[in-house]
Amino acid sequence: MTPEGRVKDAVKKRLMGYGLHSVTKAADIPHDIEGFFFMPHAGPGSVWGIHDFVGCWRGVFFSIETKAPNNPEDCTEPQRAFHDSVNKSGGVSLVGVRSADAVDVLRDRVLKKVQQ
Repeated sequence: MTPEGRVKDAVKKRLMGYGLHSVTKAADIPHDIEGFFFMPHAGPGSVWGIHDFVGCWRGVFFSIETKAPNNPEDCTEPQRAFHDSVNKSGGVSLVGVRSADAVDVLRDRVLKKVQQ
């Protein structure tokens, strides 16, 4: 597994530990959950710049862009544009995530929005 793959695996486990469901199709989303997420596939026909994780948590849209621990770049320009759009639209977006601990930051930001 690649270094970024290990980060993605840890982030996925942390999200699931908070009660979010990993889904591969909309029909898999239960109606009685805290939230859900998916990992968009990259390749021909995919949305350029979309982050590694996209989901909804307690009604708040979120996205997470992971990077390998030794990668000095937080995100590409298209990923930055997606990040800015999510945040400006009222969601929560994180870029340059190199450990699952960043999911705690995401959780805190989502809960703050829910309480507003």
